[in-house]
Amino acid sequence: MRRIPPWPPFAESTDGFKRVYEEVTKRMREFQAAQSETEAEWIDLWIVGFQEEFDSWATSPRVREYLEMVHTRAKASSRWSDALRLVGYVYLHVVYDLPRVLAVFLLGKSPQVRGRARAVFREMRPLVVDALETKLIDPQVVGSAVGWIGKFRFIRRGDIYRSVMIGLGEWISFLRNEAWLNAETIADGHGYRQQLEKDLWKQITIQSQALRNMPAHPQNWLSQLDSSPVLEIPHRDVGDIADVVDEYSGVPRSETPDRSGLPVKGEPSPADEPG
Repeated sequence: MRRIPPWPPFAESTDGFKRVYEEVTKRMREFQAAQSETEAEWIDLWIVGFQEEFDSWATSPRVREYLEMVHTRAKASSRWSDALRLVGYVYLHVVYDLPRVLAVFLLGKSPQVRGRARAVFREMRPLVVDALETKLIDPQVVGSAVGWIGKFRFIRRGDIYRSVMIGLGEWISFLRNEAWLNAETIADGHGYRQQLEKDLWKQITIQSQALRNMPAHPQNWLSQLDSSPVLEIPHRDVGDIADVVDEYSGVPRSETPDRSGLPVKGEPSPADEPG
């Protein structure tokens, strides 16, 4: 892939995201230490792959345009600039980086291994959300908004801001679920992999255009970036479709991943339900 000189504002612009990312990685390492040797190796592959994708942002011609858009639009709002950059970069990483890294891992894996790996990925959901919420009270992540929350914490407007930040945890959980399912589709895409990755980037481009034309406020951006593309492998014969194992029932199914068993935004996941 062609590379270009590093984007000059990269370190400054992505600093808040990097702090969240490092906290998530720290929690993943702690979780990894309690897993079996095989599962620990999976998590290590994921962590290394995710880091490589993040590191590539600064010199990627494709990603540069998106970074510049987020950076420029965030600067239009002095109060929300750090929070806006965080939202924009989290979306890029989860929707675009995660599925492509996970797809490489899933290639050639048996249905049984896929089922267990997906369960491990889902088991990390609470630690990802907790890491995110922990960093949302760090002024180095959300900037001056921290002081604003403190000043108005007993006033209705403060509650509105906190609800936006709590909603961010729910939002990232939903996008992670979609990322895994899209990874399964890419892994099964065989000769269509490049097209499927182009479809992912097309969604990023569409969202980028939308963000250019809306108010620079986290709530607006979260509402706009509320989904990822549902990838489908085009023109496949039934005999060429790889089986995917449903992690809940263990029954193979021969289509693109079924979303029906996944939590819907605003609803608890099966792991969160009592009993």
